[in-house]
Amino acid sequence: MLPDFETLVKEIRVKRKNLGWSQKGLANRAGVSQSLVAKLEQKMNVPNYKSVRKIYETLEKTMSADTETAGDLANPDIVSAKPEDTRDEVAEVMKENDFSQLPVKKGEKFIGVVLSRDIGLARNDALVEELMRPIISIIPESTPREAVAELLKSQNAVLVKGEREIQGIITPADLL
Repeated sequence: MLPDFETLVKEIRVKRKNLGWSQKGLANRAGVSQSLVAKLEQKMNVPNYKSVRKIYETLEKTMSADTETAGDLANPDIVSAKPEDTRDEVAEVMKENDFSQLPVKKGEKFIGVVLSRDIGLARNDALVEELMRPIISIIPESTPREAVAELLKSQNAVLVKGEREIQGIITPADLL
């Protein structure tokens, strides 16, 4: 039996947030508009049954117990560079590990990423802080494998955050 409207809306919002999805992300996956999801969550509109069913089934399918999550896929051994590292130091680490990129960490915080392409084009004494790009995506460990795969279509890695800290990194090789 379908729960009452209030309960259903609350359940949809909680599940969406637990997955780390934006309203737009849920809308795209369910094949509905972002405004429909927003109006539903704000209880401004009672959408038709078909739309609610699409949203609900998308969430249920993703949250099923057998769904692999980012926490399951993440490699906890994160090799990173420091902003003060030189181009040569980072190039050596990349060669040794066969990496195409390295997250950049200052203290306990990830602040950017350096790519092998940028290392290859830089002068030998260049510092990582001069070469790094904005940080790669940081996703909750509850993010489903399907969402991780989508992110990895547009970037080479994502960091996985646990309750308080970064738990690991996922690259396309981790999805094999």
